Amino acid sequence: MEKRLLQTANLYLKDLETIRDAQEKRAYELEKYRNCFLRGKTFAKGKTYYSVRKKGGSRHKYLGGDNNDEVRNIKELRYVDDYLERIDNNIGLVKTLINEIQMTGYDSINETLPKVYSNPHIGSVSFRNNKRLWKERAEALKSRYEIYKPHELNKRTNDGNFVRSKSEAMIYNYLLSVDAAFIYELPTKIDGKLLVPDFTILSDIDTSSEIIIEHQGMMDSEFYRNRFAEKVYHYLRAGFVQGINIFFTFDDLNGGFDIIPIEDIVRNSVIGE
Repeated sequence: MEKRLLQTANLYLKDLETIRDAQEKRAYELEKYRNCFLRGKTFAKGKTYYSVRKKGGSRHKYLGGDNNDEVRNIKELRYVDDYLERIDNNIGLVKTLINEIQMTGYDSINETLPKVYSNPHIGSVSFRNNKRLWKERAEALKSRYEIYKPHELNKRTNDGNFVRSKSEAMIYNYLLSVDAAFIYELPTKIDGKLLVPDFTILSDIDTSSEIIIEHQGMMDSEFYRNRFAEKVYHYLRAGFVQGINIFFTFDDLNGGFDIIPIEDIVRNSVIGE
């Protein structure tokens, strides 16, 4: 669980720092307005007109209404300054979380125990049982539904099952090779609609979260493009987040497939290396 939290926190931190850099750049562009202070007067029809006083000065200069460029820039600088203060606070909090969170995984705790208490032989057995039970329940759920177009399942996998394309067979066989707990085409109710994700995978990181991989070939077909777009729509409406709990992969323009993105997904979001 903590590994997934750390992964999300690091992604969030990266986003915050990118946004902060952009806002800091904008603050620099507006620097000449830093010592300008607005005074506004609102009239009966609801319009507000502004004047400005510079720091150290005693006189106000009339600027006009909200459409005046100087008024806009002075207001924006005040907003950006407050934004930077808040985002710096949030960056600090996220960094504290990343630096101070304590892992509760079996290996993390076992490594810190006194030697006489180490290796209690509970973690790996418990995890294997959890993976087995998850897969048994998922397979039982899948068996309640009719298989979608079974005649299209024509690519044999290393464990004797069948998938719909060469690329899916590569993904399937790779998941087998890393001992991932996964189900091919597990019917799942998402956003009130029954969808059939290509791969549903139990995350080793917290042994409870599920990761979905949707692979799309045949993007040259309007039918398949529209079907894929509809699935993405329902995933996003249901709160799935690309790069966190759902991943979209594609064949290249020539119909080939590179397994490296799958290896990265599994390493970062399933195994948690």
